[in-house]
Amino acid sequence: MDKERIFEVIKETIIDIMDDALEDESAVTPEESLHGLGANSIDRMDIIMDVSDKLGVKIPMTQFASIHNLKEMTELFNEYLQ
Repeated sequence: MDKERIFEVIKETIIDIMDDALEDESAVTPEESLHGLGANSIDRMDIIMDVSDKLGVKIPMTQFASIHNLKEMTELFNEYLQ
């Protein structure tokens, strides 16, 4: 799976989980962070767990502590899918 498809899975999951809180779906860009999109800690956990399930990969939650934006999240998932 390429990085573009991984990002699409992340974006779709964010839109699904944050449906009411997300004002503009076009704000979900690789440069944006979950926090910047208004995701609270529960939203962030749900997004990470759902994306992990959809991609069929297990990543220790500690790996996400240093993630600053969705591009870095995409790259982390990509590393574990290799």
